[in-house]
Amino acid sequence: MMSPIAIQSAKEAAERAAAGEEIKGSGRRRTEYTRPSIKDSILAAVSIDALADLRRNLVIAIAAGGMRKADDKTRSAWEEALWQRVVALILGAETAEEASYIYNVILRWPKLPHVAFAIEAALEVVGKILPSPAERLAREGITIEGVTS
Repeated sequence: MMSPIAIQSAKEAAERAAAGEEIKGSGRRRTEYTRPSIKDSILAAVSIDALADLRRNLVIAIAAGGMRKADDKTRSAWEEALWQRVVALILGAETAEEASYIYNVILRWPKLPHVAFAIEAALEVVGKILPSPAERLAREGITIEGVTS
């Protein structure tokens, strides 16, 4: 059933077509609205807090049934992107404290064993690159007997 406005528009279009005027388009919206995919949004998260908010909102939306198109394959791709971004954030951490903060945020997130291993390895790499707290204290001239001496 068509609305009164649609009926009137169709009548006017039919009259114009009968008069030989060309009717443009079908009345369908031509505007395309684009937004980044969820996977792209996950990979573009600038901090662990933004990533945690995005993850929380996705979990809530899926649980509430608001994301009907989120099948297992799609969720798997999102999860892969999520852990890929977490590892990138850990490896990009400027301090050991920042890497530890990221690790603590994701500590209770469910993860597969190989993902947990990759995160532990990334954390270890960042920890080895950065000086230990004792070395930082020694550089600042603070001496703690038995630790920095």
